[in-house]
Amino acid sequence: MSRWMAIRALGLCALAGAASSPARGQQSAPASRPALDPRAGVPMLSVGAGYQALSWSYRMTSSAGNALLLGDLLQPAHGLTLGAGWWPWTWLGVDLRLDYGALDVLHSATVEPERVGVSLLGVEAALRACYRFEFGLGLGGHLGYRSFSALVARQTPVTAIPSVQAQLLSPGVDVDVIALAPWVTAHLALDLAPLGFYSESPDAPGNPELCTLWGWRFGGALRTTPIWGIFVELAAFYEMNVANYLGPGDRRTATGELVNSGRTANELSGLALSVGWSY
Repeated sequence: MSRWMAIRALGLCALAGAASSPARGQQSAPASRPALDPRAGVPMLSVGAGYQALSWSYRMTSSAGNALLLGDLLQPAHGLTLGAGWWPWTWLGVDLRLDYGALDVLHSATVEPERVGVSLLGVEAALRACYRFEFGLGLGGHLGYRSFSALVARQTPVTAIPSVQAQLLSPGVDVDVIALAPWVTAHLALDLAPLGFYSESPDAPGNPELCTLWGWRFGGALRTTPIWGIFVELAAFYEMNVANYLGPGDRRTATGELVNSGRTANELSGLALSVGWSY
């Protein structure tokens, strides 16, 4: 009797195995590819600091005379960059940035001092929204504020290169790529600033109350986070701000003539290498 029960149990096990296995000639469905973690490459909080090389050029054109200060890309302003980001959701976050640099430049104008000290300061804050696809691409936009200042030592008897300050609202578009590798991300951003505030001191090449400003900025960053949330980032940007003055100002040329309806252009570029921590 026990022998018969053992044979019957073996038969039932064989039938159960045949029912659970796929039919002959029919392949089992492959496992679906797992979707990319939506938080991958988007830390909730990040802070970083590093070295930045800045280059600035200033151009002023008018009927009374022109001024030119070209930044030397081979001898840039050496400075510091600080950055922070807070993304409570993967689709919405805030980014902050501070850039500083200082250098001495020579100019060709007949004013004193011959070598002019320049301090550059940039501040940027942006509210960003981004839709992230499962395959690692993110598309979005931002509404930001940025400020640029160049503090220049005063010259006599006339101003060849002024101190400048620009403040702009900067809406723009963003592209994120987080599928390069699990620990490598890339970011591109384009800003268009149709309106802003601009001033020059100690004098202006036109009526300060009749000044309009527009500008644009393009930047990108490549970040790698190999271990423990510590990241290394390489970033670069190029920025152009153009101001148009109307009417006579209080700046004079070397011959004593008032500058009228000047047009100024400020170009700023930077290359930064930063390290930081993200969570």
